[in-house]
This record gives sequence, C-alpha cells and structure tokens, in this order.
Amino acid sequence: MSEDSAWNETLVEKTVTHHIELDGRLLLIENVPARVNVETDEKHFSPETVERLQQVVCEQCRPVRTIETQVYEYAALSLRNRPVVGNAFFDRGFRKEGP
Repeated sequence: MSEDSAWNETLVEKTVTHHIELDGRLLLIENVPARVNVETDEKHFSPETVERLQQVVCEQCRPVRTIETQVYEYAALSLRNRPVVGNAFFDRGFRKEGP
C-alpha cells in the first residue's frame, strides 16, 4: 500500500447524534451535520458546527426530551455472570448484524 493511498478517506455528509459528558451528565445533541468516514465512522464537524455545539452546552438550552439510560463499568463486568443467550441489551436491537 502506498503512503498516499493510506490517507484516502471517503466522507459522506450525514446528520449524527453527538454526545458530550459535562459535570457527570451525558448530553445528546441530535441531527448534527457532520462528514462521516464510511470505513471508521469517525465524525468530522465544521468550525461553525463546533461553535454551535459549544453554544448549546454553554447556554444550557432546554432539551427537546429527556431519556433514562443505564451505565455500566467495564472493569466490573464479569464474563461468568453474563447470560450467553437472551441478553436483553442485544435482544433490543443493539447488536450489529453481519457484514
């Protein structure tokens, strides 16, 4: 592989959900315009978008809705105690389907 081809990226314009952790709270900002790498899913934001995201956080804008979510500590997970089948997390559609 040549050095030049290693830097070729395919980016597509999409809207994404961006998450920010602030003072122990998780903030989700939906429908954020981004350029997304199709291979790595890395998101690239324009300077204007980054400025607007910072403004939303600083101004503590009123959320459009509030959700409840579960939090897990990776180090505390025990493979012995995890169900092999019938895992509710994966049963709810969080599993990525095959290639």
